[in-house]
Amino acid sequence: MATLYEDTNAHELRTLLEEVHNGVSVLPEFQRDFVWDAPAVAELILSVASNFPAGSILRIRNSKAYFASRGFDGAPPPKSTPTFLVLDGQQRQTSLYQAFYGVGPNRFFIDIGKLMAGEDLEDALFHCRADKQPATRLLPKANSTEARAEALARQAEALVFPLGSLRGSLDAFNTWKGEIIKHRPEREDAVALMNLFTKLDEVASRWIAPIHAYRFPVVTLSDETSAEAICTIFETLNRTGVKLSPFELLTARFFPQNINLRTLWSEAQQRHPTIEEFDLDPYVVLQAITLRVTKPVSVKRGALMNLTGDQIRAHWDDTTKALAEALIFLREECGVTTPKWLPYGSMLAPLAAVVADHPIAAAGAGAGARRARLKCWFWRASLGQHYESAANRRAELDVEQLPAWFAGGAAPDSVTSFRFDPADLEQITPRQRATYRSLMCLVMAGGARDFHSNQRITAALMRANSVDDHHLFPLDFLGETNRRSPNPRFDNILNRTLIDAGTNRSIGANSPAIYLNLIDGVQGRSQVDEILASHGIAGGTCEALRTGAFDAFLERRREYFGSVIDKATTIPSSVVAEPA
Repeated sequence: MATLYEDTNAHELRTLLEEVHNGVSVLPEFQRDFVWDAPAVAELILSVASNFPAGSILRIRNSKAYFASRGFDGAPPPKSTPTFLVLDGQQRQTSLYQAFYGVGPNRFFIDIGKLMAGEDLEDALFHCRADKQPATRLLPKANSTEARAEALARQAEALVFPLGSLRGSLDAFNTWKGEIIKHRPEREDAVALMNLFTKLDEVASRWIAPIHAYRFPVVTLSDETSAEAICTIFETLNRTGVKLSPFELLTARFFPQNINLRTLWSEAQQRHPTIEEFDLDPYVVLQAITLRVTKPVSVKRGALMNLTGDQIRAHWDDTTKALAEALIFLREECGVTTPKWLPYGSMLAPLAAVVADHPIAAAGAGAGARRARLKCWFWRASLGQHYESAANRRAELDVEQLPAWFAGGAAPDSVTSFRFDPADLEQITPRQRATYRSLMCLVMAGGARDFHSNQRITAALMRANSVDDHHLFPLDFLGETNRRSPNPRFDNILNRTLIDAGTNRSIGANSPAIYLNLIDGVQGRSQVDEILASHGIAGGTCEALRTGAFDAFLERRREYFGSVIDKATTIPSSVVAEPA
């Protein structure tokens, strides 16, 4: 009798990534696209470097080639018939491949100086867009020996290691170490040089060697597995897949103390329906409690694991209430209508922690002033990508600094560090998830109305009318045929807004000059113009849309976004101080 399993052994991460790079391991064409954002990738890197379990990989030998296939996102296209099709583990393998091979939209780095100073990898790991600083400064500007040498000199000066050159191997780090020594001032002093070598070796041993040795459990299905069985397996995986978090471990830890975190979470969802609607990981409550009770403020995993049962009992109810209050605030005042549009989930724990001790739902000028400052904080932190890296440290600082700002002190770093260039709007596509979501939230916060019902867009209406983000100038009309990775000029935020499914079907591949006339015939032009205006498409912007003038439309809509961004990010000029 044929067995379903060919192999159930652990495989080295670097070998799995080589198979992705060489086209040995690919994806079935029916797999969804890569969807993890950079913070999620950073969390996975931390787990791997800490030698924590990160799930398993399920694949099938591809000798019968049942399905069309494609390479992993960012990997070279396969040059021959692939050996394996990956059914489960795409997001993790793509994340690590892009991070360790230096491809994809983001680049990841380790601040070696911080590790040498004794800080955790959690604080030393950071990332940025590939086309932004510090990637453009630290990485080669061209594929040449001279450009690589210049980049190494800059990396040596900053003592920053680009993870994109690691490829999961300790050898790559050791090669880098030998290269940067040539550019370090310590090379002029034998004692200083030996000390530097020692510290770099300690970093390699503590953080890089575990990546080199990391192994994923891999289940390889036999090529005797039928196509029907593969489809069933894939359907089951996509229906039942659950991302585990430290909440599971803490649930087990507190159970002997008669604290059932699952029961507490279920009760909190019943008391506060908004929490259930946002489908949150209950871990966020434990993070918020940790931020409130640790001194100095910390939300690192070690601090979470040191939570006590008494702290849970004392702070669970008011923290979950504050979380619900924070979600209502985000929905009603910041346009975060559904979980899909939350720019950074990592902003919720510090927001809940701050609101728990400084309520914003209470009557009075003090609560109003706090809300105004929190709105400014939300827009500046999300549009400025403040939580894009080192999210835990950002959360700690905000919990320390926001209350001081409420009391009339200096604005927090997350507010004062804000920078946004409207010239970048034409490059912001759904792939720039946090910034894109923030901008769409600005549209919703401005009162965007549904094209079908002419009602203000709410979570309930989005569900009822299947409202989602779509193109105003259809890609087909613009001549863009690449659906998987469209030209950013056509796919950016300027050319997208929230449209119900029925209206989007009527748009099809037509010019706006055609489809708007059809909608006018049903609703009347004046009403359609009012709906468009609620999406920031008024005056000359509306005229450019109606006449199909794409370039003029982009320019006018950029002006709209620039104006609403300026308004949303303006720092409130007055404050009602907190009582002593």
